[in-house]
Amino acid sequence: MLRESLSFAFLLMLENLSPLERAVFVLREVIDYDYPEIARTVDKSEANCRQVFHRARQRLADRQSRFESSSELTEQVTEQFMRATTSGDVQELLRLLATDVVSIGDGGGKAAAGLRPIHSRERVSRGLVVNLRKSPPDRQ
Repeated sequence: MLRESLSFAFLLMLENLSPLERAVFVLREVIDYDYPEIARTVDKSEANCRQVFHRARQRLADRQSRFESSSELTEQVTEQFMRATTSGDVQELLRLLATDVVSIGDGGGKAAAGLRPIHSRERVSRGLVVNLRKSPPDRQ
């Protein structure tokens, strides 16, 4: 049940926020970075990051979609992503990831995670494949 709730929350965030808004929101709300750390990470000013976080939080509260997407398309892309990741299909991952993708690790206090964001589709896709081979997702 927790896995489904987290998946839904993640999809909601993907559907409603721009890449910058997602990064700032996760760094502030989930990882608890302060604004100077966020500003350095996303290469924006602290004031800009505060505004981006405010807009992201408001958009999620209002559930205003920034991009139009059907639930069928969302489910299809999620399935493609999971299939490509778990099978190790790097070429498919490269096709699915945005050109400006950034991966930020978080071990959730239970495992070590990388301290620096990973930039580029190639590096992010390799990291996803390696991590999922080490620790495959639960099948339900």
